[in-house]
Amino acid sequence: DPNQGHIGGAYWDLDGTDEGIDCYDMNEETGTLAFWMKSTFSGSSSYPFGKQKGTETLAMSMHSANSPSHSGDFWVRNTAGGSSSVQTNAALNDGVWHQVVAMWGVGGLKIYVDGEFNEGDTTFTGHGNAASGDSNFGLGCILQSGGPGYECPGQFATLMVWSSQLTSKEIK
Repeated sequence: DPNQGHIGGAYWDLDGTDEGIDCYDMNEETGTLAFWMKSTFSGSSSYPFGKQKGTETLAMSMHSANSPSHSGDFWVRNTAGGSSSVQTNAALNDGVWHQVVAMWGVGGLKIYVDGEFNEGDTTFTGHGNAASGDSNFGLGCILQSGGPGYECPGQFATLMVWSSQLTSKEIK
């Protein structure tokens, strides 16, 4: 039951004030990130994962339970001002465990929630250079050159990263 307990063994329980998980320097132009999350918060928005180097960003923002959809946006922005985003159809900030799978690169941006394809954008096939560079990738926050920011309260488990985009069959 996704409303009870936790997924599998250990998970990280973050309070959303000064915590985040420093994953590593994910220097991939194409990639897939998958994790489980459970969150409720009352602020305007929060960031379950991200990386920022200057104005270049690869991140996911999540809207509060006070918004009508409390969905998530997976987005990328590059130094030239180009950007793209895809939005989840499913509510993420509802206190229930969800599997989130986000992909970027040559196939564009794609996001899946609980094994179901939510949205894709094949017109923006870059990563905004944010996936490379001197800033590490953060889970439960956006990691910037100066440290974590935009922390997300919630529980996170089973983080997986690939240097390619998975197929829908591999996600299910």
